[in-house]
Amino acid sequence: MPAPDEPGVGTRPNPGDGQRQTVRVKVSRATAPFLQSGAPRDLKLAAARGQTELSGLDLATGLFYLGHNPDPEIKETARQTLRRLPGEDLARVLAEPDLAPQLVDFIVRHRLDDLDVLEAAWVHPLLAGETVSFLGEHAEPEVLVVLLAHPEADSGRCRALQERAEKAGKALDQGESVRMSDLPEDVDEEALSKYQVALELGVPEKIKMALTGDKEWRTLFLRDSNKMVSTAALKNPRITEGEVLMVARNRTANDELIRLINVNREWLKNLEIKKALIVHPRTPMHKALKYMSVLTEKEIKFLAKSKSIPQVIVNNARRMLLAKQKKR
Repeated sequence: MPAPDEPGVGTRPNPGDGQRQTVRVKVSRATAPFLQSGAPRDLKLAAARGQTELSGLDLATGLFYLGHNPDPEIKETARQTLRRLPGEDLARVLAEPDLAPQLVDFIVRHRLDDLDVLEAAWVHPLLAGETVSFLGEHAEPEVLVVLLAHPEADSGRCRALQERAEKAGKALDQGESVRMSDLPEDVDEEALSKYQVALELGVPEKIKMALTGDKEWRTLFLRDSNKMVSTAALKNPRITEGEVLMVARNRTANDELIRLINVNREWLKNLEIKKALIVHPRTPMHKALKYMSVLTEKEIKFLAKSKSIPQVIVNNARRMLLAKQKKR
């Protein structure tokens, strides 16, 4: 198989003898034609745009090589394509245990804003020390807190990340607490007691409790002003559709909570959740318009007269009413 024309060789520790061994970013037969030194520029550019049948590891490997191409347009195009790939696709790539450290590093450096991708990379057995240092220096403090609290995190790796973050001047042990004004008016004594406990928790402890706690803890942390804490509560496996509906109806719910609800197919099967998202100010407009198909005529009439929602939705409601009248 012809070798690609870009460097993909690096080293990693050899677990057996402490020495270092050569590691190559392997290229499959499906990927090789786009990376050969004699491949046409147009073919490489098309591959950099993702305009091929490559997917998964093949696509990521191709973008890695093309993302180091000496041609500036091919290089930048490949990196932009990597930034646009679905996070779940890259997380699956990072689940490969023998993935070359250079490829893990390349993905991390171009997806610093994607927590799902970073968590998958964080527990990869071949994550390089240089990548850990890069994370400590460049990732947001909230992201670093989640990585440090990850149940599968390596203790030595955590210490290195913490040290690098501290050198970069990032404080990771403090987070914004839930405010008393954020609590429901009818909060009971037990919930109030948990609120008082929450005041003493650092961000990592809050995240763990949000992911595993009962309904009172979830209610508390869904209102936390730290997005990492509130989204952890939404990812709690015991959360109910009723709780999700309450979040969707809360017009002050943060954008990340609403984004997570909007991408969860199971929750979107609930018509009440969809209806709440239509009028939520943080729902993307194209999604809100799409969801309007589930509304009854009475609900459409209400939106058509509303003065508290975007005019685009009002106008679409009016168009829907006109279309219904023409069919009669």
